[in-house]
Amino acid sequence: RNAATEEVLGIDYPGLVDVGDYIGISAKIVDFANANNKEILLEYLRERLTEFSPEKMWKNLRFLYFKVLSIP
Repeated sequence: RNAATEEVLGIDYPGLVDVGDYIGISAKIVDFANANNKEILLEYLRERLTEFSPEKMWKNLRFLYFKVLSIP
């Protein structure tokens, strides 16, 4: 886990493990080799994609640029 990973994937992402947790990551690999668990993971990621649509990213960047450029 680190801030960037959680920001992109979300703190609820079922595949997150703590940095250095080799037992946890190996368990996740085994879990997601199962077709049902893999489908759950894929559905979660599909839902997260809406957070990063081109339209939404453009809107957020535009807001940021206007905010920064309007500082006196």
